[in-house]
Amino acid sequence: MSKKQKEKSNKKEQKKSVKKDKDQKDVSKKVDNKNLEEKIKDLEERLQEEKESRLVALADFENYKKRVQAEKEQLNLLANATVLNLVLEVLDDLQRAMQDMEEVPAGLSMIEGKITNLLEEQGLEQINVEEGDEFDPKLMEALGTVTVEDKEKDGKVIHLERKGYKFKDKDIIVRGARVIVGKKETKS
Repeated sequence: MSKKQKEKSNKKEQKKSVKKDKDQKDVSKKVDNKNLEEKIKDLEERLQEEKESRLVALADFENYKKRVQAEKEQLNLLANATVLNLVLEVLDDLQRAMQDMEEVPAGLSMIEGKITNLLEEQGLEQINVEEGDEFDPKLMEALGTVTVEDKEKDGKVIHLERKGYKFKDKDIIVRGARVIVGKKETKS
């Protein structure tokens, strides 16, 4: 082979080699792009999971704050109920004393009114219980029972001994009404 032919042959081989290297690089780039796309997809999924996890944690924290606030309000109501119950005892004594008087002094009536207004301002309302009402253990405290002949009076309030009070718009009883309940005698 002549020198020219050798050079030509070498150039052809170099071109083939360059082309082969280029093809390998293209394949390698495709593999790298595929790996990068998979990594990007994986990172996007992890990012989404992290966002969702943080949203759940934030919602849990908001619920916790609301629950703590509600518990705090409940404790305040119960603390107020304790003090208000003491005031109710004073009001009961005052009203009993006034019942025994032939003529009630204006000053005592004014004090009774002020105490009643104070209780209303604190959110208390009287539990409406009258004789003949069905006994409700959620609102009333039975001091005892009285035997009744009439079956219509069985399980009904016969006498209101003490008024009951609760917080308005709440299911918190400060003091249940004390009552005497009628009970039909069963014949053996």
